Amino acid sequence: MRISDLISMGLNWLIYALILALICGSIFLIGYRLIYKKLFKGSKTLTLPRFILYAMFFCYMVIVLGVTLLNRYAYETEVFRLTPFYSYIEAWNQYKDADWRNIILNIFMLVPFGFLLPYMAKIFQKIGPVTIAGIIFTLFIEATQLVLRRGIFETDDLINNTLGVLIGYGFYRLADAIYKRIKKSPAKISAVLLYQLPLLISVVAFSTIFTIHHVKELGNLKCNYIIKANPESVTCNTVFDENSGSAYVYLVPVVSVEETEIYAREFFAQFNSGIDESRTDIYDETVFYWNDSEDTTISLMIDYEGNKISYTNFEASFSDEAVTLAENATEAEIRQSIEALGFFIPEEAVFTNQGNGSYLFESDCILANGFVYDGKAGCRYTEDGVIQNLDYRIIKCTAYKEFPIISEAEAYERIAEGKFRFEPAFEPENIVVNNIFLAYEVDSKGFYQPIYILECNLDGKDTRLYTPAIP
Repeated sequence: MRISDLISMGLNWLIYALILALICGSIFLIGYRLIYKKLFKGSKTLTLPRFILYAMFFCYMVIVLGVTLLNRYAYETEVFRLTPFYSYIEAWNQYKDADWRNIILNIFMLVPFGFLLPYMAKIFQKIGPVTIAGIIFTLFIEATQLVLRRGIFETDDLINNTLGVLIGYGFYRLADAIYKRIKKSPAKISAVLLYQLPLLISVVAFSTIFTIHHVKELGNLKCNYIIKANPESVTCNTVFDENSGSAYVYLVPVVSVEETEIYAREFFAQFNSGIDESRTDIYDETVFYWNDSEDTTISLMIDYEGNKISYTNFEASFSDEAVTLAENATEAEIRQSIEALGFFIPEEAVFTNQGNGSYLFESDCILANGFVYDGKAGCRYTEDGVIQNLDYRIIKCTAYKEFPIISEAEAYERIAEGKFRFEPAFEPENIVVNNIFLAYEVDSKGFYQPIYILECNLDGKDTRLYTPAIP
């Protein structure tokens, strides 16, 4: 989710929170004045600052509950991850901005809780009660998410939220010390500094993680296992090569938003149109562009990583007139139509007619024009000779460096040891490996690394398991 989406979501729930605070605050004040003060002759006075504090905490709680419980889609089944720091390892393997942002947001989501709660009651001015309150609040959210199937019950959420409470409490102690200094009251600076340790540890930990990734030669692979599975049995129906070898690592192009915009303008120009900037959507990993023509509606989705592109011609896809798909177009026709749009298909790419007007080119690390082309390009083609949509996933790579790789037998051994990625809630029991071959995956630094793909039957279902080839 984009930062702008998070801000928009927070602002929407802030509006709801303010409306609810106004309604509940009015009811509370009426009860306070008419019932507590006049009827029961109450002596305690509610000051304006304390009333504002209650209103702030109320609004904060509405926003948190709204974002965590009411602003999510329901899962089909309960999903839970009880392994501590699972999300950290997953974020490290994938190394996407969105993953790290979610972790950091989970920490800072309860910082206001730890900061405001001590002002609500004296019992929470000690670290023990405010921490327990934060844990209980987090468990309530996680349990509700699990029951309503509107989120994942994660141990990491409990860890992150508790850390956020401690950071917030540290801010409270700092604010309290500053206030006492202003009032000329004694304040222990050593104790205040001690309560800043959670924040300091967080800053040092994240800085270390990001620094280690920065200095590594190659990036991280998302196919790396997070926790070991404990399958009851692993068998195979193939023969594994026990000889280690070597394979090249390739460098994948990574384009910027500005570069995608230049490309989109040049692409739309062939249709005598430009970019409709009002419909442009920029995300963490991809960007959507639409043309501004009234005659032909076209969209482009461009991935920054690998410059992979999806093209859709809506006039050819959703025309008022019946559109007939070409069932038996030739390879030359499809190749010519794709290349006419400016996309390159290597001569050695394998062509397949998939039926129903769908065609596919597969390029398996083909060397052409000094580059290596790897991936697939699939399209739907009409009898009028128009491409309805094209999913161009062929990556244009340059050779970087040759690295030693493990053998097929060693790759199988990893699977047998449970070292493969799986969802903890659905841990497999029986695995039958039917085939193994070398392929490639883009790592977190834009390198195309060799990996082994093992075609398996996992608990009765055909699937693929992945493991890095570079030791």
